[in-house]
Amino acid sequence: AKVGKVEDLIISPDKNVSYVIVGAGGFVGIGRHDVAIPVGQIKDHAGKLVMSGATKDMIKSMPEFTYATSTAKRDAFVAEADRDIAKGKTAVASLEKKAGAASADAKARIDVEINALQSEVKSAEAKLAEMKQASAVRWREFEADVSAATARLRKATDKAMG
Repeated sequence: AKVGKVEDLIISPDKNVSYVIVGAGGFVGIGRHDVAIPVGQIKDHAGKLVMSGATKDMIKSMPEFTYATSTAKRDAFVAEADRDIAKGKTAVASLEKKAGAASADAKARIDVEINALQSEVKSAEAKLAEMKQASAVRWREFEADVSAATARLRKATDKAMG
């Protein structure tokens, strides 16, 4: 049974379709809302897109997909991630200074912390760079990855700074 009509596609940075935007519910467009369905949940079956087990009610009950229009939230999110990265870099510099004045044993331990922290800084920078390349409409696709990376970075920074 037909459960909705494909209205749009979300294309990932690697140029593959990542989500299909489907119009759900409503009658002749009235009361309809769009939902985002991960492309992995959909199969091409003889030229028709099929989502195994899907019903109109199931699609209708999915959260509404809205295109981001305001850049204020994105800008605030990027600024916060940039601050976390800057703190991480400051912590690395502080640890490097501490390692320079430490005994051999202490220096080895500090070097392990430096390497771990540098790795988290690089990870957060890479995720943020991916997000910055995304359009204002698509930045939310990257928000979870950037949030996870900056959370790990904050934890590593806090641990390193004791």
